[in-house]
Amino acid sequence: GQSVGAKEYFRIKKIVVNCLLNLALFTAILTPIGFIFKDFFLGLYITDNPEVFAAASQRYLMLAMAHCLCGLMDVANGAVRGLGRSVPPAVISLTSVCVLRVVWANTVFKYFHTPPFLYIVYPISWIVAAIVMFVYLIYSVKKDMALQKMYSLERTSHQNNTTVKENSN
Repeated sequence: GQSVGAKEYFRIKKIVVNCLLNLALFTAILTPIGFIFKDFFLGLYITDNPEVFAAASQRYLMLAMAHCLCGLMDVANGAVRGLGRSVPPAVISLTSVCVLRVVWANTVFKYFHTPPFLYIVYPISWIVAAIVMFVYLIYSVKKDMALQKMYSLERTSHQNNTTVKENSN
């Protein structure tokens, strides 16, 4: 947000890259820890049913490996919100995540009625949302830069015209 307010758009790329590096670092550290202590963490919630524990373990393994995709979506979402745009990220998230999952549950999951086919929609929706959000982010930054350049040229032209008028008087 501050970089946009200061009209220093070159910083946005640096900030997004920094966030993506942090995401990669924390994913690389926390995912293995989650795998190592998976049984302990699941045991905090599931104590009496081995079938439920097995199903939760399967879900955890599928989603933990892909959870960094959710982080990609969140980095792009935060970057767009930092540009001062809150409605487009909300709409993109709502359609890419919620609507896609409902459609998936009512179409694909009906034909392949197994937990893995239900779980796989999570990373798919994160990928779709991240791609759409990054495309919108790039579009927004380019648009803002073009507008800034146009306003800058107009201001320079206006200042030159004012100076010419003052000098001719």
